[in-house]
Amino acid sequence: MTVTLTSKQIEELLALEEYKPVARMSKQDLTDEQKADVRTVEEVVSFGQELIDLFDWLVESKETLPTQKQYVDCGINKMLKWFADNRPDVEVTHIMVEACKLRLTRTYMSRVIELHFEAVVREYLPHLTIIKLPLVDAVMGVDLIVEDQEKRYYIHITSNTPMAQRMLKEKESRGGYRMGSAFIKYSRDFSGDLMLKYDIHSESDTTMIINEFPLFKPEFVVWRLTVAKHSSTAGEPLTVEYSKLDHFKDWAKHQLKLDITA
Repeated sequence: MTVTLTSKQIEELLALEEYKPVARMSKQDLTDEQKADVRTVEEVVSFGQELIDLFDWLVESKETLPTQKQYVDCGINKMLKWFADNRPDVEVTHIMVEACKLRLTRTYMSRVIELHFEAVVREYLPHLTIIKLPLVDAVMGVDLIVEDQEKRYYIHITSNTPMAQRMLKEKESRGGYRMGSAFIKYSRDFSGDLMLKYDIHSESDTTMIINEFPLFKPEFVVWRLTVAKHSSTAGEPLTVEYSKLDHFKDWAKHQLKLDITA
């Protein structure tokens, strides 16, 4: 992604009225049949690379942060096409469309938080090197990789809720990549990784909230990565004989015939 937004630019955009989160259905009053429709959407592991790349594509094409509505409108069309191409036996209901919207709003929020986090690292911790490689998120399950002169840090960003923590544990066992109808397994390893958690309902020592979007406070990011630098259990030494990044690159080379270089 060549468009670079500063943390302040992201914060100022999110504060605008057009960036307010879109209305979503509540799952509390759904019937059992409707809940089954929601599960049909939620149980799809991946809706394809186009949807994975959609957020970055919108940033590039608009040369700014897309609104959540813009992202959701584009994303729903891609999800409905996925069902038509891959699950023609499924009759897509109104509730399924709303479930697609729910999933897309969560993804948008996650991507905005990650984009802001990356901007904070770039601005407040300029001595760190940010490693940008294709498929790191999709295959390794890692949101960002950064290095100092001694260690490499694999970073996961998630909300500070019990459900999010359960999902993160499940995420470690779901590594792989879909090519056509084939799913190629990848063994994920989250040991030593950094788990950064933001609060979603109110501001805290870790989190600021702008127009209902939680963002990490720069001082928390600086503190967390400084603690990791001095921790014996956090991060991966650059001197390790065979790193998790080496494993990922070798897997991509042999399984996907893709040469990934840093």
